[in-house]
Amino acid sequence: MNTLNDTQQDIGPIKLAPGVTPKQIGVFLIVISAAICVLTFMPLMQPFVFTELFHIPREEQGRLAGNLATVQQIALLIFIVIWGGVADSQGRKIIVVIALLGYSACLFIYPLATAMSILFLVQFGFGMSWAAHTAGAATMMVDYPDNASRGKFTGLMIFVQGLTGIVLVALVGSHIPGWLVGLGFAPDLAGRYAFWAIAAIGLIGAGVAIFYLENVPILNAPAQKKRSLAEAASAFKEDYKAVVRYARQKPRFALVVVMGFVIRSDYVVMASFLSLWIMNGAAGQGVTSVDSLERAGILLAVFKCATLISPVICGLIADRVNRTVLLVASAALTGFTLISTILITNVMGFGITIVVAAIGISESALIIAGQSVLGDEAPPHIRGAAMGVYTAVGSISAVLIGFAGGYMFDLIGHTAPFVVVGSLNLVFAALGLFLLLRHHKVTQLE
Repeated sequence: MNTLNDTQQDIGPIKLAPGVTPKQIGVFLIVISAAICVLTFMPLMQPFVFTELFHIPREEQGRLAGNLATVQQIALLIFIVIWGGVADSQGRKIIVVIALLGYSACLFIYPLATAMSILFLVQFGFGMSWAAHTAGAATMMVDYPDNASRGKFTGLMIFVQGLTGIVLVALVGSHIPGWLVGLGFAPDLAGRYAFWAIAAIGLIGAGVAIFYLENVPILNAPAQKKRSLAEAASAFKEDYKAVVRYARQKPRFALVVVMGFVIRSDYVVMASFLSLWIMNGAAGQGVTSVDSLERAGILLAVFKCATLISPVICGLIADRVNRTVLLVASAALTGFTLISTILITNVMGFGITIVVAAIGISESALIIAGQSVLGDEAPPHIRGAAMGVYTAVGSISAVLIGFAGGYMFDLIGHTAPFVVVGSLNLVFAALGLFLLLRHHKVTQLE
């Protein structure tokens, strides 16, 4: 842990938390960019693996994708409560390293799978790594900024992550199989090499984290002695009890935790079914897997570009308005954009580009609002546990959406999972509005 001091430095208009330096932010950006690259690449390539490596009929791919997403979310749900407690007691750095090494191992093994059971085991391991990523890197993200700059800082982080997704995944990674096929490689071998190239990026990120990433100093937090992993595992229950008690006392904190139910589902439905929708829809129009993968990469680039718009706007807004109101408004907007997917009939046309861009803008705004409220309301010494509860709530929803969404994709239509999650966003936005109006009424009476 760094030597704690109360010196505060700036990155442009962003004020950092006491003891945090711009160098730390630079190292963190490199590490988190590597993590996002790997995290984004896996779901993009999944339909390609189904088709070219396992030759699974397209009418069954939705259910398989949904079941794999369910297994991943179950792993996330189980391990987030463990990694969150360890992050608070042992520091965030070790959890970030575990995430990157786990991601890279999964990408190396995935294209070598010889049985369907291996895919499920790898997906479970990917969920474990994602839990570590959330407990470590996502918690660091709310540790770094001063509260007055939390919205702008979150916007900067999402901007960098989106740019990484555009350049390394959407514009490069998705084209690697096509480039290799053009050089004479078989599609299955080209897919394997693409996986391993992105896995190497994850290993580079892990190396940077091991040697240069520093744990974030937390000023004025209750003193915590270093605990062994066994002590941390036995102590996390108390941390989460503290989170629940705090949620009962703070309605704004309770609201953002509940809203995690849809914030996580939005990401899961896009990660699990966007590429699958595009590739299956394109196949119905006679497009090859390699060409439809490139189309999916282009639309992923559009999605990531759209997510770069919200940080610039919403990051500034989040520091100037009631962040809880912004959270509710963003949930409503996300709901409408996801439901609009039902209007798309041609995945190779221009209409889907507009819809995907709109979803990217609204989802990014929702994430910024959610993390801003969570960082604003959660005490520093239980932030890891608070992030764990927030993610666990979302994972419960994601498990249900992943399982049911796969069946809806195959049996009802390719846009069914998006419409269902969009409807959930509208329901929770209405709930949030009700709670806001009720709190405002109580405040007036007092």
